[in-house]
Amino acid sequence: MDDQNKNLIFATVLSFIVILG
Repeated sequence: MDDQNKNLIFATVLSFIVILG
């Protein structure tokens, strides 16, 4: 469960970085 949560956070952060460019 913790791993999945970390994966979700990682994806969100990555998306944010991509949007910010």
